[in-house]
Amino acid sequence: MNSNDADHERPYARRVIVDGAVYRHGQRIAVDCEIHEFDALRAKATDPGDFVWVGLYKPTEDELDDVAKSFGLHHLAVEDAVQAHQRPKLERYDESLFLVLKTLWYVDENDAVETGEISMFLGHDFVVTVRHGQGSQLQSARAFLEAQESVLTHGPSAVVYAVCDTVVDGYVAVVDELQTDVDEVEESVFSPARTNDSVRIYALKREIAEVRRAVMPLREPMRRFAEGRVSGVEKESAPFFRDVYDHLNQAADVVETLDSLLSRVSTTSAAWLRWS
Repeated sequence: MNSNDADHERPYARRVIVDGAVYRHGQRIAVDCEIHEFDALRAKATDPGDFVWVGLYKPTEDELDDVAKSFGLHHLAVEDAVQAHQRPKLERYDESLFLVLKTLWYVDENDAVETGEISMFLGHDFVVTVRHGQGSQLQSARAFLEAQESVLTHGPSAVVYAVCDTVVDGYVAVVDELQTDVDEVEESVFSPARTNDSVRIYALKREIAEVRRAVMPLREPMRRFAEGRVSGVEKESAPFFRDVYDHLNQAADVVETLDSLLSRVSTTSAAWLRWS
């Protein structure tokens, strides 16, 4: 590569590629190529069990096409990953898996739930993660895995587990915040003062609906992972996914409870305002 080509590539690498690495026997290994040299990076995964993990943030279609060519990603899955307006799902394309997860985070000053998206491409010797939005940054998941050799030896399946675990932990945190908000509204509605809480109730119902759209469709893929029924994901990693599945179900149960509670509170608030 000449200097002009290098100058052209560096901004792309800095802006889009969060990290790229080769893993062997549960450890990250040193490689003599740049993280944007995808063909060269994959060529370093030479031993049985070796795999590559490339993490991208908000790539354009052309930028993701570069990755797709190196890893043989299906064009329909690539289109979904670029558009970033998909519902959570798990699909198979030829010999690879495609998983979409919604990320959530809470903005306290607005009582608002913000959303992002992570798409994952999984093959026998690679994982490509594509992230949109500010939620669930994956550096922590990568750092966790690189510090847990026994987990990372499960290969690409370990990456899927760590990413799902990070995302679901985000759900739990958001649900906890919503629980606090709903408790405040309930206290206000049933206080001696006759307050009009309809605007906040409506806003919370809207935010809870946003959470449901992230949590509920993910339950089926997580159940399949937890039962070891997904070809391409190691059955030995099922216990890890069972833990994630449990936390996901807990979040789903709380969301349903909060939604029902808000409906009752809304009815009560409307009735009291009519009587006052």
